[in-house]
Amino acid sequence: MESVNVVELSGSIVDVYTSSDYLAVTLSIKKYAGMAKGEQNIKDYPRIVWYGEEAAKLSGAYAKYDYVNITATVESSLINKGGKPVRKQSFVGKTIERAKTKCENSFGVKPDVGDFTEYINTVRLRGTVIQCFTPDDSPEYAKFVMKVAGNKSFSYPEIVCYGHIAEYVRSNLAADVPVSIIGTVQTYVKSLENGDRDHRMSIVCREIAIHKNEK
Repeated sequence: MESVNVVELSGSIVDVYTSSDYLAVTLSIKKYAGMAKGEQNIKDYPRIVWYGEEAAKLSGAYAKYDYVNITATVESSLINKGGKPVRKQSFVGKTIERAKTKCENSFGVKPDVGDFTEYINTVRLRGTVIQCFTPDDSPEYAKFVMKVAGNKSFSYPEIVCYGHIAEYVRSNLAADVPVSIIGTVQTYVKSLENGDRDHRMSIVCREIAIHKNEK
């Protein structure tokens, strides 16, 4: 089974950070309709990073408020934090380009006033389940870890599930089961007492398919 690890995002840039070998772009993306709860201004803020030569090529090419399309891969691994293993999840950029307005896409001309194409927030992963977490006190919540192809080696993204998808995962998923999922990026930003910001990113499962004939 071919492994798949694709992240597709579009939105306006709210922050660009550059150093000698590192570039980080933070996007503002409207939340998935099922998460917005009727509030039109709820947004997610995923951060995408580039390293080395790729970061140097992009340095200075994009700025705050630019509307861009980005493709990336999910890179996830365990790190030691305060004596406990914590899963660090990041998105490593592959491509970035300025997005076109709807008029540009349809007619090839740039309008004086107009809207960009729809916001994109899609994660597509195919791989093997490594571990499932199904807490007894949260029947409508579950998460699992997948093994997928990464940027340089394997990546182990953690997938969060709610509602009927969580119920399905509880009943059908186990270690070594091959699956494909489509999800969205969900961000959580918290201001810490020392003035820093804790920026966490999750992948929320929207669809899941088990490859029943593959082990």
